[in-house]
Amino acid sequence: MQSIEFDPDELDVAAQWHGGQASMMYAVASTGALRRGVERCRPRVDCDACGGRGWLRGARMTDAQWLAYLAGKLASEASECAEDARKRCDEDQPGEMAEHAMVLDGIAAKCLEAIERLGGA
Repeated sequence: MQSIEFDPDELDVAAQWHGGQASMMYAVASTGALRRGVERCRPRVDCDACGGRGWLRGARMTDAQWLAYLAGKLASEASECAEDARKRCDEDQPGEMAEHAMVLDGIAAKCLEAIERLGGA
């Protein structure tokens, strides 16, 4: 698995809910999929030998580990946004917010399914 693809509705909602350029949802909205970054940015796995400083020492993540790591971050962000959308359901646009919450939950679920397919990497 090289990437996690999203449908146009998911991309539209991600574009409305992202938290800026450091956001995983921004990355998805701007590229249309969740992909690994450039090789020089490949994170390292935490290991006992390096004192848990995985970004500095230790083995580099495999492709599967890296994509699973990113999917986990996106799932978390999408779930937080879905919760925020549900809180807004009583405000100005209850129908739209409920729909956004469902789409955001779907993004999170898609990521969790991908993590499972990647072997829980």
